[in-house]
Amino acid sequence: MRLYHLYFLVFLVLIFGSCNFFEVKKVNSDEVLARERSKLLAGGVGEYPLFEACKDKEHKALQKKCFQQELCNHIAAYLKEQAFIIETSVQDTLWIPLLIDSIGIVTIEDFEVPDFIADQEPPITILLEESVQMLPALQPAHIRGIPVATRYRLPLVFITE
Repeated sequence: MRLYHLYFLVFLVLIFGSCNFFEVKKVNSDEVLARERSKLLAGGVGEYPLFEACKDKEHKALQKKCFQQELCNHIAAYLKEQAFIIETSVQDTLWIPLLIDSIGIVTIEDFEVPDFIADQEPPITILLEESVQMLPALQPAHIRGIPVATRYRLPLVFITE
């Protein structure tokens, strides 16, 4: 008789304890999307944007440094060819916000032009736009193999005497 009670007790535990196993949780697609998106963004950029000249670099840190140098070199070379005069003594840095979209197109986002170059002819914004348009082909950044848009701030240092 005791064995019968033991079997009966185990049977009851299994019946009432296993009901939760058959319960199906409803998953909200927005929650899943938000969770996966936060995982992607938390990991940072897997691969930085690359110019053709930077593809041969093996390490991610070297590729990032190469990208930054190539970007600065191209824009600086273009600006050096332009003739613009600043009449006052200046030592300042202008931060240029750049957006590299998921197909590798670089655009300059809106920014405030300081007074010392606001009246410059041609306007510095036009020169910067032209310099960005002259950049060589660029591969976008990737996260887990997916092309993504990235933002950068490019420092433009003015030193005049």
